[in-house]
Amino acid sequence: MISLVSIPSDYSSSLYALVAFSSSSSTVLNSGLPQDLEVLQPVLGDRADFWVSDSVSNSASHLTAPPSSNSELEVQAQTTQSPLTSVPSPSLQFVKAISSWSSGISESLNFDAPLVAVVENPNPRSLTPPPEANDTKELSSVKGGGTSTEQPEHEQRDCLAADEMLPKPAFNRVFQVQVKGQTIANLPTQAQADALAQSLEQALNNPDFSPETLQATIDRLTPIGKAGEIILFQIDPELISQFDRNPELLAISWVNNLRSALEVLPVPIAEAQSQMHTLSLTQKQLKGNASWYDPSFAGSLTATGETFDPVKLTAAHPTLPFDTYLKVTNQETQDSVVVRINDRGPYLEDRSLDLSGEAARCLNSEASGVVPYEAVVMENPQAPQTQEAQPTAPSIAPSSAEVPRTN
Repeated sequence: MISLVSIPSDYSSSLYALVAFSSSSSTVLNSGLPQDLEVLQPVLGDRADFWVSDSVSNSASHLTAPPSSNSELEVQAQTTQSPLTSVPSPSLQFVKAISSWSSGISESLNFDAPLVAVVENPNPRSLTPPPEANDTKELSSVKGGGTSTEQPEHEQRDCLAADEMLPKPAFNRVFQVQVKGQTIANLPTQAQADALAQSLEQALNNPDFSPETLQATIDRLTPIGKAGEIILFQIDPELISQFDRNPELLAISWVNNLRSALEVLPVPIAEAQSQMHTLSLTQKQLKGNASWYDPSFAGSLTATGETFDPVKLTAAHPTLPFDTYLKVTNQETQDSVVVRINDRGPYLEDRSLDLSGEAARCLNSEASGVVPYEAVVMENPQAPQTQEAQPTAPSIAPSSAEVPRTN
C-alpha cells in the first residue's frame, strides 16, 4: 500500500514526487517500470533520487533529497531531450502514470483517512454564547397561545446532522468518531469514543457485515444501533445525561451517519422511528396548524400526569386518544417526525396541535412558530388496543383567556 504521496503545490515547475510503497506492491514493481515511467527517468535523472526496492523484505521505497531549487531543476527539464519535456506538469504525469499502470498499483494507492479514527476538537456549543432574550421574544413558540409573527429568514437544518448532535456545553471538548473521514458521532469523553471506534472497526471487519442492514432500534427501552444481529452501540442513561437531545434521535443520527459514510442512503427520521416502534400508517389523516411548547413549561405536568420534557417527541391534541402516534409533516418544508400524544390543547381556533421543542426542531418549525401540517395516525399492529386514559392531572396548556407567554 502506498503510505505517502506528496507533490509540491507548485508542481508545474517541480519534477519530483515522494512515493513510498509497501512490500505488498513489490510483486507488481518487480515486473519493471512501464514505458510511461521510463520516459520520465531522463527528466528526473539522479536529482530526484528515485529508488524502488526489489526486495519483498524491504517494507517501503524511498525518495530521499528533493531538488536543491525549483529553478535549477526547471532549467534541467528544459534542456533534457525527452518526450515529456513539453508537458507543463511532469510530476502530475508521474503520479497519473502510476495510477494507470496496473490495477494492483491502483488498489495500493490509498490516500483516504484511516477507516476508523477518533479526533479531538473543541465543543462548538461551549464556544457559542447563549442567545439573548430579545433575540427570541418575537417567536410564537408557546403552548396554547401566541400569534404568528413575521420571522427573519431561517436556514433549514438537518436535525440529525453530526454537528447538531453535540454534547452539552459543559463539555469543552468533543471526541469525534470518524469512519472514512466522515464524523459518525461526537462524544464527550475519550473512553466513550474509543469504545465506539473499536466496536465499529470490529463490525466493519466482520465478513458478515452489510451496511444495508444498519438500523436503529430499541431493546428494553434502550435505543441501540445494529447491523443485522451485530450490536454497534447503545444509548445508555449515562450517555443520555451528557446530551440534551432525544436519545432515539441520537441513535438514528449515528446510524444514518454511518450509512452515509459507507455510501448507503440514510433512513428518514419518521421511517426510522416507525421501524423502532413497529408502527404502520393507517387511513386516518388530519391537518391544521401546529405550534410548539414554550420552554418555560419544562417540568410541568401534562394531562396524562407525565412530566413535560422538551426533548421527548410528544404533542398535545384536543381530542385524539392519549398514546396515539402521529406522523406529522411540515407542509412548508416537507420534514416529518413521529410524535406521541400525551397532553390536551392547544386552545386557539387557528391551531390543533402543539409540539415539543424537539419535534419542532425536526420539523424546522422553530423560527416560524406556527406552521401548516398534515398528519397520519399510526398504530402498532402487535400492541393490544386500549381505551383512552382519563387525565390524572390538569393540562399544562393555558386557557384561551390567559395572556400568552413568549420565549
